[in-house]
Amino acid sequence: MNHHLQRHHKNVKTAPEKTSLPKGQLTMKQALTPTLPPSSPRAKQITRLIGEFIADYMAPFNMVENRKFIQMFNVLEPKFKMPCRGHFSEKSYITITAEVINEKWERKSFVLQTHNASNMDIAVRESGLHPHIKCLAHVVNLASKRGLAVSRIARLLGRVRRITTFFHKSTTATAVLTNKQTQLELPKQR
Repeated sequence: MNHHLQRHHKNVKTAPEKTSLPKGQLTMKQALTPTLPPSSPRAKQITRLIGEFIADYMAPFNMVENRKFIQMFNVLEPKFKMPCRGHFSEKSYITITAEVINEKWERKSFVLQTHNASNMDIAVRESGLHPHIKCLAHVVNLASKRGLAVSRIARLLGRVRRITTFFHKSTTATAVLTNKQTQLELPKQR
């Protein structure tokens, strides 16, 4: 409309065209550009390559939620909708480990490791692949969750949180604590 007014009605003042859209509002081009269906060969290929990238570089699954990572894919393939991290993290995985000495007498290491899912236990047992080494990070995660669920530990953590909150909210209490740490020649903690 501004173009028409400037061309045919030169005496009419027009407001300058707005160059930036409100946050979340799509341009006409964006609104009319369909996204790739997740089941399309192109979307499957991109998703598989992202998964391989995460595995090769041992990148965290939440990388697919990183603003710059998404921005890069919006430039490379604007129609591609980035899958959430759950798409990559909910899948069970198997890692195979072996140690060999090559022809140059160099030791090479490879790892056989599985996710801790019960289906992996059954698969390893039935295949005769022993010993079965479970994912250490998953084992530690499960152990810490179970430990934190113990009522005595939960109560202790609750007390620690209340004490910490008390000192963070009270400048007077923090000053007294700092003074006592100095008197007792303790390292100052905040």
